[in-house]
Amino acid sequence: MEFIMFYILMVASFIVGIVILPALQKKPNIANFLVHGLAVIGSFAAVVCAIFVFATSAQGFSLPTTVPFLTVSVRVDNLAAFFLAIIGIVGGSASMYAIAYSKEYFGKRFNTMAGFYLAFLLSMLLVVTVSNIVAFLIVWELMTVFSFLLVGHEHEKITSTRASYLYLVMTHVGTDRKS
Repeated sequence: MEFIMFYILMVASFIVGIVILPALQKKPNIANFLVHGLAVIGSFAAVVCAIFVFATSAQGFSLPTTVPFLTVSVRVDNLAAFFLAIIGIVGGSASMYAIAYSKEYFGKRFNTMAGFYLAFLLSMLLVVTVSNIVAFLIVWELMTVFSFLLVGHEHEKITSTRASYLYLVMTHVGTDRKS
């Protein structure tokens, strides 16, 4: 039961951060601390989930959906827990750093960048934990799209735009092999 609670905390932290961003449009300082603080909490919850798996055994659960033949399943074994811990540690550290880094974007699409950042972190965590192939492919593509949007966030700079499109091409060329 503890695993499920921390997993839900992990997912909910990122979703709440994304949802509250529009309400904080005029208050960038509050948005900055709140959104990146929620990212730290979500990342910490990911690390706790990983530690729980390392201390006990593989954990998992399923959630039915309204889509026919689709059940979203979560399974975290030792390998997934290893990646969950790495993403959680690096994501939490990056989120703490982002509090100071993001200030230069106040008034310049801060909310957009912060929303993409939270969605990217969440999608990375979901990629290593979902165990249904359809759900995996969906979150994999979401991770690619949000990464593309983050790389190209400063689209006024030609180098950012080129890098984002190069990234998009490379992720699809690398994953679109024909047998």
